[in-house]
Amino acid sequence: MNKYFRIHCYFWSLLFLIVTIRLQAQTTPIYYYVEPNGNDSNPGTELLPWKTLAKVSSMATAGVTVLIKQGTYNEPLIPVNSGTAEAPITFASYPGDTVTISGVGLTPAESGSGLIFIDGLSYIRISGLRVINSTSYGINVNNSSYITIEKNYVDSTDDSGIITYICSNVVVDANEVLNCSIVADQECISIAKTNLFEIKNNCIHEGYRIGIDIKVGSSNGIVCNNETYNLNGANGIYIDAWDSHEFNIDAFDNISHDNNIGIALSSEFGGLLEGIRVHHNIAYKNLSRGFIVAGWSIGLTHPLKNIKVYGNESYENGFGFEIGAYTGTTMDSIAVYNNLIYHNQGAGVRISRYDTGECALRNVSVINNTIHGNGTLGNGWDADNSGINIFNISPENMLIKNNIVSNNAYCTIFIAPEVPSNSITVDYNFFNGFRNVIYETAGTNAVYGDPLFVDSLKNDYHLQATSACIDKGDTAKQYNDPVNPDEPGYALYPAQGTIRNDMGAYGGPYASSWDLAASIAPPLVPTLISPLNGASGVPSTLLLSWDGHRGATSYQLQVSYNSDFSSMVIDTSITGQSYGIRNLANNTLYYWRVKASNAGGTNSYSSTWNFIITSPAFIKQIKPDIPIGYALYQNIPNPFNQITTIQFSLPKVSQVKLSIFNSAGMEIEVLVNQNLPRGQYRTQWIPNNNLNGVYFCQLKTSEFIGMKKLLLHR
Repeated sequence: MNKYFRIHCYFWSLLFLIVTIRLQAQTTPIYYYVEPNGNDSNPGTELLPWKTLAKVSSMATAGVTVLIKQGTYNEPLIPVNSGTAEAPITFASYPGDTVTISGVGLTPAESGSGLIFIDGLSYIRISGLRVINSTSYGINVNNSSYITIEKNYVDSTDDSGIITYICSNVVVDANEVLNCSIVADQECISIAKTNLFEIKNNCIHEGYRIGIDIKVGSSNGIVCNNETYNLNGANGIYIDAWDSHEFNIDAFDNISHDNNIGIALSSEFGGLLEGIRVHHNIAYKNLSRGFIVAGWSIGLTHPLKNIKVYGNESYENGFGFEIGAYTGTTMDSIAVYNNLIYHNQGAGVRISRYDTGECALRNVSVINNTIHGNGTLGNGWDADNSGINIFNISPENMLIKNNIVSNNAYCTIFIAPEVPSNSITVDYNFFNGFRNVIYETAGTNAVYGDPLFVDSLKNDYHLQATSACIDKGDTAKQYNDPVNPDEPGYALYPAQGTIRNDMGAYGGPYASSWDLAASIAPPLVPTLISPLNGASGVPSTLLLSWDGHRGATSYQLQVSYNSDFSSMVIDTSITGQSYGIRNLANNTLYYWRVKASNAGGTNSYSSTWNFIITSPAFIKQIKPDIPIGYALYQNIPNPFNQITTIQFSLPKVSQVKLSIFNSAGMEIEVLVNQNLPRGQYRTQWIPNNNLNGVYFCQLKTSEFIGMKKLLLHR
């Protein structure tokens, strides 16, 4: 062998080694594709997609995004690998396509764990899929962590539509779930034994059972901004400890209507329900109750502790709000405050025991509520058409204070004779329509008259400036209205007057609970996930994804041609934590960022990431005939100043990477990174702000490496 040839080979081998080392640090995204007309012997590219979900499930590893194309798939989706925090696995619909996973024709053995089943995995995202007609679950997540279920449509399942069991760090976001639990006694969305969760922005309706059930010892989670309706006699939202310790859960900004019960809290089978906050929800037109805290199931122990229900609206339900108990119930520290409870068919607030056995209600307080116009049916037991009705219990340290009880059908506050008179304190309440009927109670420091609401016909229960309810509440410091920092000595809106307590929902120490920005912390800044910062070889159809952290209910996504975002490609508000884009420009650098919002406000944008598009559509096959061998041809023209054309040949199906390197051996751009069938191809390179000089084009497959020198001269 000629020594000059050996030196030449050594030089190129060394350069290839340097390039290979650098390639290990590159951030080329991995995309796989599936469509019904594909073939599982294909390489899974957009041009040559796979056919089955089983194939892509087995191939998807950390960092892979699977884009599923238009069509119906009669098979379950069962991921087999975990992602990582830096490189999750995503299964998503191809942007703009309707992807249906259907259980029609599947045997129970084929879909027994659900049409989507995630078992013992982590860092998986399921996005934008239509899941229908399951003889089992729709989407089932078991013993897994860091799972996101977002923007899916789940319809007609025999068991739960979406269920998590023994999981942690779960997000169920912006899904529509309907007609679920047709056979099994489960729920549309079931969250069981799950720690650290967000159930948000979902629409649940037309169900056969409960809408959302947080149960069996779940903990440290939020349920927010969901709508539940038309659930055929069931609860819209249910938080039930069952037989475990369930704690630290916030349910807020939800709307629940046309169900049996809007929002219910319970401990059915001996578990402790503790540290639950239900606030800023709306419940209306529910047949039985708007809100209820109850110990259900006869003859069992039902402990509930440290429950707060505040800042809610309850109207046109059976009862507005109820605290109820069976034998064995033990409730301690149940606070109902600053709620609007109006135009319910029965009592505004009902506190009772359902049987004659022993139960304990300790430290129950009903403070600063506006209870107006209840008892609209005017039939049944008269006391159940009152503002507040208390019967069949022997409470300990119950407090009824600073409420406005106005214009209710039968009477204002009814306390049945079997309730010990020394067990309840009724103090500083405002009465409009006190009738002095038997067992009606005004207590001490009562105020009478017209509360002068702004407009009760339009359900605006703020107080006019001349209302007799202003500054008439308890003078004790703990009941004072919040201080307005801009006006010392005056109350913070919506309270009026000085900092002395206004009566009703808009007064008292929790008046600021009606200011959502004051009561809910803004969300944390989102963390971008995919594509990674600086990623090259990104296809023109892709999925942007991020971690929104706890509490966010919407996001603002911006994609721009430049880092200062002065030239926008996308500027849109969305729910969910991903966004699909199609038809981005080839060989173009894009910048993107996301910020998060909720009722408490909007935080700053995330860090700015960028990626470079290399579109498969940019590759043109010019000769499908079988070439003799692999070849990379010299670019034309060369030298060039704006654009140059590059051709190469493949003798068989190959995974191809066509890259541009600078003179220092650093990869600066990826033109092609995909499987291609045999044939001859042509593509182009349009340098993006590159300096004049020498560059190298490398064609790399598993069997071939070729390189050509390119000269850029502008």
